[in-house]
Amino acid sequence: MKNTNKFIIALFLTVGIFSCTEQEKLKNTEFDFELIYTIGLQGDMNAILELLDSIPDKNLTDKQISLKDKYYKRFRERNEEYTYKTNDTLIIDVVEIFHDYWNKVLVDNNAIENENTKLENKFVDLLYENNYISSEFPRDSVYENLSDYLMDLITQKGFYSNAMGKTQGIYDLFLWASTNKQIYDIKLPEKNIKVQVDFMENFVSNGWADYATFGRYYASGWATQDALYCVKKAYDISSESFDVSYLKHEAQHFADYKTFPLLEQTDLEYRAKLTELSTAQETIYKLISVFIKRSEKNKELAHPFAQYCIICDLSKRIFNKEFVSDMNKWEKVPYQKINKVSIELIKQNTADLNNIGAETVTKLIQRMNYNCTGKEN
Repeated sequence: MKNTNKFIIALFLTVGIFSCTEQEKLKNTEFDFELIYTIGLQGDMNAILELLDSIPDKNLTDKQISLKDKYYKRFRERNEEYTYKTNDTLIIDVVEIFHDYWNKVLVDNNAIENENTKLENKFVDLLYENNYISSEFPRDSVYENLSDYLMDLITQKGFYSNAMGKTQGIYDLFLWASTNKQIYDIKLPEKNIKVQVDFMENFVSNGWADYATFGRYYASGWATQDALYCVKKAYDISSESFDVSYLKHEAQHFADYKTFPLLEQTDLEYRAKLTELSTAQETIYKLISVFIKRSEKNKELAHPFAQYCIICDLSKRIFNKEFVSDMNKWEKVPYQKINKVSIELIKQNTADLNNIGAETVTKLIQRMNYNCTGKEN
């Protein structure tokens, strides 16, 4: 199916699956529910349900017991009484189709391909049933442009959406009722750009990450080839966090979509996260700490692998070591030096991508035997 809405989701965490020994320890201590949320952001409800089964209620607060029950009702018993944030029956139908899909693919990741096909069929049927598509119009043609047709239908109902985009390979649904547009002039390491930011409010659906964590975590924004989108409630727009980790990060994506139109997410994230570090001051050590904690030497995981490469590259240039994880050492490095090295790295990355071919390059760091320098072993 044609994907007409390329976008990058700004928020995802990764953790390892707990060992049996770790689960045994949890049985005898007060449980930290953040562990559940981080597994939820991996899209693995089976691991969550098994972990919750292993934790006695005596190790949970009343609030956590209530949340445990919600997880059971939503993902195991599937008898949750869901409160929809709209009275529009067609929009509710759209959300329900996604909820049913998420319940299946988040519990059984092996079912994604089959469930994707079922989801597509359900929306094709929905379009025909509501007379949005003439019964004489070829079904294959609807499939080819399903995202466009579905978004047109949602728009006609007075809502906004990027329906049928994917996050971590799972069809996602961001659907909101109001938006406010604002133009920003943004200074990036290699150029200045002007871009429109759509501040989104009154969400009916904020994606499967929100659904998997009961609203604890959700995508705070993304970039398309036309504009940036920001969940307004996620940021204090006067803060450095907004300026650096949202605005400059997503603006780098926006610029890269035009310069490197085929570049894949891992390389896009490498560049956008370096852009954050090239300008951050008060938040820079927090960013370094987060990148270290969430880094993975796994090329299949876009954000974690990009963070691994960044810490690796910075460590080589600043400490002449492969990977420095000690925050005490990082906090002794002036932020100006981290800014400077980050700019050098993104400029070198740009040169490397241009040498391959700006219009044709699809990936760089994840195709290499990465040696913390961007060079082949």
